[in-house]
Amino acid sequence: MVPKELIIDGQKFALVKTRTYTPISVYKGERSFLRIGDRAELEPEVRHHQQLITLGFPVPKIIKEGESNGQFYYEEESFGEDHLGALFAKEYT
Repeated sequence: MVPKELIIDGQKFALVKTRTYTPISVYKGERSFLRIGDRAELEPEVRHHQQLITLGFPVPKIIKEGESNGQFYYEEESFGEDHLGALFAKEYT
């Protein structure tokens, strides 16, 4: 069962969703998002995210990576209500 709340390094995160196609959950903190799950599933995603940052794409900065209760996680800054898909759609139209 996926917990509705997590506390990592003293910061509280509330569950947003658990993906149906991979065992990765997304949590929202006060000013950041946390993605947590199996290292083998999540580590390639964080490396891709880092590549997008290096290439200059408008994606959130990665704040930190780590492990909690045997699961790998990474925390990224929040862009507020805007996300890459919404920003792209707005620019496209």
